Amino acid sequence: MASKRSQSEFVRLVPTSASEVRRVEDEKSAPCVLSAVNCASGIEISGDRLTASSRLGYRSVRAVHGVHKGYFLFEVTVASLGETGAVRVGVQTQWADLHGPVGMDQHGYGVCSTTGNAVHDSVPKQMGRRFGEGDVVGVAVFLPDANAPRTRHREAVTWGGKLYWTQEPPAEEHAPVEGSFVEFYVNGASLGRFRNVKNGSYHPTVSLFTGEQRDPARVRCEFIQPRFAYPPACEPWIEALR
Repeated sequence: MASKRSQSEFVRLVPTSASEVRRVEDEKSAPCVLSAVNCASGIEISGDRLTASSRLGYRSVRAVHGVHKGYFLFEVTVASLGETGAVRVGVQTQWADLHGPVGMDQHGYGVCSTTGNAVHDSVPKQMGRRFGEGDVVGVAVFLPDANAPRTRHREAVTWGGKLYWTQEPPAEEHAPVEGSFVEFYVNGASLGRFRNVKNGSYHPTVSLFTGEQRDPARVRCEFIQPRFAYPPACEPWIEALR
């Protein structure tokens, strides 16, 4: 009879390349920009890595740097959506699925342009009004000292002459952190908060969707206060790097 093994004893190997490994290493010292690695296929990122666009169904891209303690905000301007486009803006941990919208699983919190509702673990929460082209969405995150950082580590290994990432098993259920929150704004006005969010390290995330249309949905992210349309009471996201 075969013995039982815990999930943590198994390691999944995910094919990669030398160029992707270099990108991962480079991003460790990158400024606060969108990640070229933590980006779903079909999303295009601009040269300055602050603008994202897509012509496909819902998919997401995270920013390079997350936070696990403090009070920080970033902004996203909805540049274009077209007739069928939609966007979600929020935060998620590194365990979240990028081939879907932020808030789809337990690892993220987002707000949706088509309804104005916030979403966590695919459960909507009535919050505010719908938003669209020209609107500026702000996301503020407060994580107290009690929050535990949860960073997903992966290592490049060679096996059978090919390069792979060692894939960690899924994270265990995160515990709520008393006093923490994620707050959403549209054009400087608060829509509301998710309170007592689950512990972890959270990254800015944008998710784009289009139906059958020629032009892509497009958004632009800002992490530096001088470029904010609505300066916050909290720190700009880039201050988390200091």
